[in-house]
Amino acid sequence: MNTALSGRRLGAGLLIASLCLGAGCTAMLMGGGGAAGTSGAGATDDARLAERVSAALVADAEIDASDITVEASRQVVFLRGSVPTAGQRVRAGGVAAAVDGVGAVRNHLRVPTD
Repeated sequence: MNTALSGRRLGAGLLIASLCLGAGCTAMLMGGGGAAGTSGAGATDDARLAERVSAALVADAEIDASDITVEASRQVVFLRGSVPTAGQRVRAGGVAAAVDGVGAVRNHLRVPTD
């Protein structure tokens, strides 16, 4: 793996994660959106869970998280977007499932076909 590229991706991901946290946005990773149908404390918990999952995906050097959107609703995490390989799709699901507070993962990531 090209370490310079990996470092830039990680740096960009950390910048976006910190902007997301600073702005108080909900359930966002590189172009994400908010979880629907939640309000009050549940929405705050969902947003924090999505942010933790997003940070874990960005921190994983084996996952290109540049096109992954994370949403959470009642401890269920939804992964949407695309990754370059089937292996990254599986790994992203495992990384998300390992985050404390995740009850289930719905992995809707796509792998482009040639």
